[in-house]
Amino acid sequence: NFWLPATYAAASAPVAGVFAILTKVGIYALLRFETLLHATGSPAPFGGEWLFYCGLATIAIGSLGILATQRLERLAGFLVIVSSGTLLAAIGFRGTALTGPALFYLVSSVLGSGAFFMVVEMVQRNRAYAADLLAISFEAFGLQDPASDTEHPDETVGLPIPGAMAFLGLTFVSCALLLTGLPPLSGFVAKFSLLAAAIAEAPGGNPLPSWLLVAALLLSGLAGIISLSRLGVRVFWSGERSTPRLLWVEAGPVAGLIALCAILALGAGPATDYFRVTAESLHNPAAYINAVLPADAGGTGE
Repeated sequence: NFWLPATYAAASAPVAGVFAILTKVGIYALLRFETLLHATGSPAPFGGEWLFYCGLATIAIGSLGILATQRLERLAGFLVIVSSGTLLAAIGFRGTALTGPALFYLVSSVLGSGAFFMVVEMVQRNRAYAADLLAISFEAFGLQDPASDTEHPDETVGLPIPGAMAFLGLTFVSCALLLTGLPPLSGFVAKFSLLAAAIAEAPGGNPLPSWLLVAALLLSGLAGIISLSRLGVRVFWSGERSTPRLLWVEAGPVAGLIALCAILALGAGPATDYFRVTAESLHNPAAYINAVLPADAGGTGE
């Protein structure tokens, strides 16, 4: 929470997208360790409910960062933090009901985060440093932003794609829908699956963790909607800004990632079944252990 938003904001867009993937690799590593060590009693720090509450705290801090930030690239970093907290809370939740939906959410958030980092770089290309923060200050004091009359010559060399601003607007909205869990893309299916699984687990035993997770998911989504709407309006409804130049090689990967999310949403049924079977395999590690440590290896299967 202290280093990630600044680091990801300082990196180039493709590198930040890869960093977002690596963050989720770390979450998956925790899941693998937890399921493998569960058979041996889950020694600390992998046992207990600490991971669930750390996930909730991560969601809360990430949501505060989302509401406080005034820069799109830092907003993308805080969205990564919220998604990581969601996965930590799902992994640490009692039982195994949330593992399958968590894997669905992991894939969707990786695709959406990668696309968003690249969209942010293209959107910010013709904007001066700290332009969003300055715009708020000028608006608060009723002043005219002098940057609105300034031309920014540092444009990408090359022919712009047709309808560049329309493309950026549509991809920005698509990423916002993905990362906040709104329909119709895969982010909604993933978050709805998490909510449904958490609510289904509420009647059994202590219902408090279920409702805490539901509240955290809904409030973090609301925070994302507020911040993305605020910054999106400021970026795209500013009539003075010039249209950035985009190359097809830049637009293609973004469109491809969003198309994958759309395909994932359309095939939500088979995808959900696949992730459910994967979750069952993860929580039954005997086959994996026997494959790595066969019974005839060294005369022991333990």
